[in-house]
Amino acid sequence: MALQRYDIRRPDGTFEERCWDPVNTPVLGNDGRVELIIHHVVDVTEHLRRCGPHWLTDRSPAPVKREDLPAVLAAHEAKTDPVSKIVKSSQAVLCNSHTALSMTQAQIDDSRALIAQSMALLAKPLRH
Repeated sequence: MALQRYDIRRPDGTFEERCWDPVNTPVLGNDGRVELIIHHVVDVTEHLRRCGPHWLTDRSPAPVKREDLPAVLAAHEAKTDPVSKIVKSSQAVLCNSHTALSMTQAQIDDSRALIAQSMALLAKPLRH
């Protein structure tokens, strides 16, 4: 697959240019036929910056045998583990932000209800 440009949003709202290398690795069964395809992407932004815009590589990974799959998956996990930690951390921040936003929305709803009650009381004529 071709290199993909997919920019990442920074915390300040600006975007950081990133390039990704999608890789598909066929997994062969005992009969030699493709049973699975492992798809993953690798952030190649820094590599491209060092090598220049005309960087080319062999885009055809060698097929792996089913019995080699655990080792291939372990190697893939080792490569993606730092990214996984960043994603998990970002998910936790997002979850906390969502909780805070929900609490804020509940407080706004409560405030609106109190304002509506106050307005209703103010609209009633005073009885002497």
